[in-house]
Amino acid sequence: MNTTKILLCVFSIMLVGGNSYSQEFAPIGSKWTYQNLGLGSSAMGFPVAYQFRTEKDTSIDNRYCTVINGYNLYEDGSWEQTGSEIVAASENGDTVYVYFQDSFHLIYDFTAAVGDTIEVTNEKFDGLFRQSSIQQNQFIYKIDSILSVPFNLDTLLIQYVSYLSPPEIGTPEWGFGDAIDIGTNTPGRIIKGIGALSRAAPLGTSSGISYFSESEPDYLTCYEDENSYYQFGDIDCDSLIALYTLINSVTSEAMNDGKVFPNPFTKSISIDYETSEVAYLRLFNVDGRIIKGFKPETMKNMDFSYVPSGNYFLSILFHNGKISTYHLIKK
Repeated sequence: MNTTKILLCVFSIMLVGGNSYSQEFAPIGSKWTYQNLGLGSSAMGFPVAYQFRTEKDTSIDNRYCTVINGYNLYEDGSWEQTGSEIVAASENGDTVYVYFQDSFHLIYDFTAAVGDTIEVTNEKFDGLFRQSSIQQNQFIYKIDSILSVPFNLDTLLIQYVSYLSPPEIGTPEWGFGDAIDIGTNTPGRIIKGIGALSRAAPLGTSSGISYFSESEPDYLTCYEDENSYYQFGDIDCDSLIALYTLINSVTSEAMNDGKVFPNPFTKSISIDYETSEVAYLRLFNVDGRIIKGFKPETMKNMDFSYVPSGNYFLSILFHNGKISTYHLIKK
């Protein structure tokens, strides 16, 4: 299987396989995964990652549909479902509809031209996946440009989109950039067969949503289905999820290669890896509970004076997807 990385303006994407122009939308087994850039906060209960999965199909008005379920992943490895949406697409994925307010609404149209407007709804509605107590005003956007990126014998089709007018404070609209993005010149981006690259939202997000620093989801981190795997940036999503959900199997293979020292230790340790190699680190107790997460900048002097004497595991997730786990002993 061939792998390549191409630069698409303000982000990079790694593609494996793919038939993007002919790809259907949200087939059974497809997954969208989002890293939490804020590293989460167990005390405040923020997720460490977000994932959407197409897990079943259904029929509405004799129309074949699939159901996308949203999930939050927490530091203890548990999943919580956050909501579901029903979508229907043409056979080749040119048009995609989302079902709400008891009817189908066109959300993606890859037959549209630059300058065209897509009106998903011009009425107030409660949002998608994460229903808000504040109703969204509308869901209307304009296609500003279209980019075709060759990949082997296939082509990746991207629409760059924007609100018709900048959302006003207190009147949130649904689109493809949340409150973090407004005013940053970050375009809304939609990829055929995948959907929006919005933060933690494959079907768009509210301009009224903003995140705490402890819970700042990235744009789409990875997308996969049985035919394709798309990795945006440097994080491998299987490793990202395994860091939390496969704690026991990871710690059973703990390493001792001298990269973490001193060990045993009394107060602090140092880690002999380049900061640029590491995505982030997690400290576990022997029961597999995450005690704390760390950014790579702390590796040269990690203060563990606050933990009692005993045995611990330190897992390091690298940008190449590798996970190394070390058995630590605090005296």
